[in-house]
Amino acid sequence: MKAEKFICVWREFVGEEKFLNGETWHDAWHEKNKPWTLRILGEAHASEKDSPLGDHLVKNLGKSWRYRTEEWKVDLVVAKKDSNWGTPPGWENWEKDWKGLFWPSTYEILVEHEGECWKSYEEMAKLILLRSRLKVLITYTEDAGRKDSSSLITETRKQFKAMICAASESLLEPEDVRYVLIVGRLEGKGLEAVPKWYSSIFSATGDVLHNDPIPTDGE
Repeated sequence: MKAEKFICVWREFVGEEKFLNGETWHDAWHEKNKPWTLRILGEAHASEKDSPLGDHLVKNLGKSWRYRTEEWKVDLVVAKKDSNWGTPPGWENWEKDWKGLFWPSTYEILVEHEGECWKSYEEMAKLILLRSRLKVLITYTEDAGRKDSSSLITETRKQFKAMICAASESLLEPEDVRYVLIVGRLEGKGLEAVPKWYSSIFSATGDVLHNDPIPTDGE
């Protein structure tokens, strides 16, 4: 899945009527962390089912894909079903057992979800250090005023870029690797408030390939 496609799929996912389940965005947005996380990732335990976002991604990718939550402490990973590690000759019993496991040699998509922008650098580091073709961080601003939250989005983008650049100077990743940052911000007042999603795409070396413009006061 291309970075641009993931962003479209994310917007589609959170735009579905069943995502809110009858609530307003204002009420859902201000839930405690766990209820909000359940809407997106499902329960916080290793599982190949019951992840709303995981199900939506596989729906878009097709039946030859599978996902797992809490894989090596990564919130959500997606891989091809036929990508399991092979086994040496004579290990037939192992190979038989492994076929039923989620044991891919390569992840295609990694997703980290962090409720607070200001500490998302921990998830950035995790994504940078692991191998995958597409690495996604989804996070949120605090409701501290439009000007303040705009600055926070900008600073989060700068932090992600700087960390990717620093890592690439030590060890280059394949050129087709992409990083996606999606920052959510609730805009509007009361029951009329709706989320806006500000996305960025970075190359394997930290080059900025795309940034959604961020409106500030007066725009």
